[in-house]
Amino acid sequence: MASGDVSAHYFLKNRTVNVSAWRSVVPKRQPLRPDASDAELFAALQAGQTEALAVLYDRHASLVYGLACHLLQRVGEAEDLTQDIFLALSRSTYDPRRGSLRTFLTVLTRSRSLDRLRSRQ
Repeated sequence: MASGDVSAHYFLKNRTVNVSAWRSVVPKRQPLRPDASDAELFAALQAGQTEALAVLYDRHASLVYGLACHLLQRVGEAEDLTQDIFLALSRSTYDPRRGSLRTFLTVLTRSRSLDRLRSRQ
C-alpha cells in the first residue's frame, strides 16, 4: 500500500474506498509537488490522483474540524462532519475561479453544521 493510500484511509476510516482499483485504471501521473496550490491539488484530485486529497486534508482539516467543533459543540459529530466534508470535496464541483478552497470549505462546513443542528430539533 502506497503512503498516499494510508493517508486516504486515515480520514475515510469509516468508509470503504478501493484506491487500488482506481490506480489500476488511472494512468501514472507526475508526483504531486509539495508547494502545489490548492487549485492544482483539486485538479489532480478530479483527475484521479487520490494523494491530492490527503494533501488537501493535511492542509485544511484543522480549519474544518475547528469550525465544526465550535458550531456543533460535540467532538464526535465534528469528527464525522470533517470526514463528510472531505468526502464531499472529492465529489464536488468546486471552481477555483470563484474563490479560495479555504473559503469553499468554510462555507460548506458552516452549511453542513447548521443542517445538523436543525436536524437535532
